[in-house]
Amino acid sequence: MDQTLAEAKYKGRNGGRGGTGGSKSIPLSDRLFRSVQRSMQRLIEDGLDNLSMFGSFFFVLEGKGLKLLTKDGQDGVHESPEIALRRNLSCLDWDYMLDHKNGELLVDVGISFTPNSPSKSVTGLWRLDTLEESYGAAGFNRGTIHHQCMLSRYGALQAEMNQERALQTHIAFRSTYNLYYEAVRTANNIAIFAKDNEAYNITPAYMAECKKAIKVFHEAKRKTYGVRDEYRVSGQAAQVLLNNIIPQAKRYMRSRPVLWIPSDTWFDFLARRVEEVQRTQITLSRRNPPNLGIMTGILNHMLRCVTSTPIMFDHHVRESLALLEYRNVLETANMFFLQELNINLKPCLEDVQEVDDAHVLALMGFNAKARRDRALASHDHGILSGLHENNGFPIGPTPTWTRLKQAITGNPALMLKNWSWSPRFLSYNLVITRLFCTFTTQMWLRLSNNAFKGIVPGPSCLEDAMRCWTVISIDDTLFNTTFEACNIGLENNNGVVHGRRGPRSVSFADRMDIFFPSMKTKFRKDSQWSPYWEGRGYIKQYHDLLRSRNEQERCQLNNALCAIFSDLQCLPASQKMTEKTKGFVWRCKGSGYLFVTNPKFYKVEGLSKKMKKTRRQPAGQLCQPGRGVKSKKVFTEDLWRSGGFNGLVSRSDQTDRQKRRALQKRLSNQNKSMASKNKRKPPQHNKTSHQAAPKAKPQAKTALKGKTAAKATQRPVRTTGTKARQCSPIASELEEESSFDFGSEEPNESEPDFQYQRSYDGMDVDE
Repeated sequence: MDQTLAEAKYKGRNGGRGGTGGSKSIPLSDRLFRSVQRSMQRLIEDGLDNLSMFGSFFFVLEGKGLKLLTKDGQDGVHESPEIALRRNLSCLDWDYMLDHKNGELLVDVGISFTPNSPSKSVTGLWRLDTLEESYGAAGFNRGTIHHQCMLSRYGALQAEMNQERALQTHIAFRSTYNLYYEAVRTANNIAIFAKDNEAYNITPAYMAECKKAIKVFHEAKRKTYGVRDEYRVSGQAAQVLLNNIIPQAKRYMRSRPVLWIPSDTWFDFLARRVEEVQRTQITLSRRNPPNLGIMTGILNHMLRCVTSTPIMFDHHVRESLALLEYRNVLETANMFFLQELNINLKPCLEDVQEVDDAHVLALMGFNAKARRDRALASHDHGILSGLHENNGFPIGPTPTWTRLKQAITGNPALMLKNWSWSPRFLSYNLVITRLFCTFTTQMWLRLSNNAFKGIVPGPSCLEDAMRCWTVISIDDTLFNTTFEACNIGLENNNGVVHGRRGPRSVSFADRMDIFFPSMKTKFRKDSQWSPYWEGRGYIKQYHDLLRSRNEQERCQLNNALCAIFSDLQCLPASQKMTEKTKGFVWRCKGSGYLFVTNPKFYKVEGLSKKMKKTRRQPAGQLCQPGRGVKSKKVFTEDLWRSGGFNGLVSRSDQTDRQKRRALQKRLSNQNKSMASKNKRKPPQHNKTSHQAAPKAKPQAKTALKGKTAAKATQRPVRTTGTKARQCSPIASELEEESSFDFGSEEPNESEPDFQYQRSYDGMDVDE
């Protein structure tokens, strides 16, 4: 051969240091392949004690995708799968391989059951009870059951034939599975998903993997997927089996071993399963329980079971499922659920390990131990426990103000009552509904795209818009959030608020004036609120409505908005724009966006007189553009695009010539060295001064050569640099929205006809 074994191994490794990859494929001609065989024969003859015991050698060949070559019918070209196999693979000596004197030939004969349902896409699932009866009657050993998506009654089954029966039937193995797996099947047929440490840290790879799986499920709803039954038999048995397999298959289908359901129902179920498990993982990661690694292993195993039946290599996952009585739950509930999971309690899931051990921490990554230690140090038992013991008051009916603030910040979902839609808002007219929906959409639109877990909220009705401001919805929308308590509405019977520090907060009804300022409010161009006052901003639409109405209608509009705001569960901790203050739309505290909660939903009756001295927490900071909030220019363009005015945005976009010049500038900078890029340029005089005094130009050039040039140019360097920064062009990103419309056809109530397919070694034939 042209290269040695060591050279082939070296070329077959990965690009990383010392990594070994897959084997390298080497094409061989017929002459070279025969030379390899002669060399192997010579090595056997000269091998003395090591190889002389072997009389010959053999090759193990793998043929992938052969079922397409032996598909039954071949559009009328071949009479049977056997003829198709012989003609398409004529390079093989089939008569020699079928002869028992030369060894045993094993082939896979499979039949696919696909319903003829042109009006409705359906998916088939094998019933495990009928499969077990069929396998038992045929004499197969106890095989491996694969529960699809952790369903107890539907899935796949594989088993080997009993040795005594195999000598009589010439059947070695049987595999029965569902073909919807083809929707997510990889090229190497190895089921892969995000790793546990990626789910533990909610990495972009984990989020992208879940998003891709959900997208694949939504696209697969338009297709029909059947089921398949494969037998590994000898060559002679395959010839006999193929002649009578279609009548036997029709007879077997009369026992109804397959459940046929609409594809949109099945794949919507799979997509929803992925979404809910992912949402639970994100919520647990934010709450950071001491056993986050244990919970991540369980949830990620449930996520993998949506697309496959993975092998549990990690000991802690097997132990956790055993403690949760996995088999018993399947038998009683017909599907595996985390029935005792309650994220708001400690521990969130009973019966499993409460603290991650060293083995689990090693699997979750380098930061897992520090994260677990923080969880153990900061876990407040009083906040997370005692919900039933205190009659619906997690921290008691009259906690201290300090205690209430800590509880709201630590676990707002536990401390706030569930939000519910009030029927009194049904009487509001369409104008108010559209205005509040526009307000909600544009408020969320102001945040940068990397702050969202998924889609930016865009409600179309008043109920959905108000639901966007609940704790649960906010947690599902943003990655990092912080909630703080509000001290308004916590008075006792005497109108006194005990333990309150600082100024009195603004009620939620009065906060309407922050987000919907009156027309008398002084406008500031340098405020974050300014884009809402112009163009397609909701404040401009609000002011236009006020101008077109009389005084009574204005009062009705404002009263309706006040009623809506008073029934919201949370609001951003925004500051109003005034003549003296610019105000801000979003405020960040720590690494999360700050929200104020409505005391109307607190699970308390009032505040206690007791006070506890605590260190003052740092105040929230304004979210600057570039740090979680879009710049004014980018946000203004997004407002026009959201309103459907893409043509008006083009005026602020770059022209083709500007784009070409910017591209040429970037390409030229890429070829420059770091020394060239960092080289300080001499100051340039103003163009007007050049035009006014053209004769002074050679004098300035001569002055730069003298020793006093540094002093002479010191001040112009700073001035010129400042001007360059102010005049530098700002490149804005243009967002494109894409929508996918997956239509569904009308269901067909009649029982579907079936299309039977025979195959040789995975090849199918239609009849």
